[in-house]
Amino acid sequence: MPQSAPAIESITPTATTERTFTSNDRCDACGAQAYVAATFLASELLFCGHHYRKHQNAIEEQAAYVLDRTDTIAAK
Repeated sequence: MPQSAPAIESITPTATTERTFTSNDRCDACGAQAYVAATFLASELLFCGHHYRKHQNAIEEQAAYVLDRTDTIAAK
């Protein structure tokens, strides 16, 4: 008899919205400092401002949640 699939926990943005990006958070595409976190069902990807803007439409269509902190770039 087949086993039932493991339950997928719902993704709640409350924990993610409190996130503060540091210089240790790096873009998964190029290694620059990350300012965007995209949460998908299976994982999270970090993006710099450039790569987020380049792929923004696709990311927002496929991600369960996107935390965009690119507004803090000029503040540094």
